[in-house]
Amino acid sequence: MGTLHVPVENRAISTRAVYVRDSYLLTIADEFVDSVTNFGCRLSKHRGGDTRSPRPPTSSRT
Repeated sequence: MGTLHVPVENRAISTRAVYVRDSYLLTIADEFVDSVTNFGCRLSKHRGGDTRSPRPPTSSRT
């Protein structure tokens, strides 16, 4: 197989596109985590729970 030559201009555009895509996905993931955390806190309050502090998830596996 031959070597594929990608012009410098296309590499710069591709790098930018990857960065935009990755930052967009991180934003969506961050908003999802915030949404789930807020819902859990509201549900805890509704059920009369006394602990409503959002914190990072912990693994139950040992």
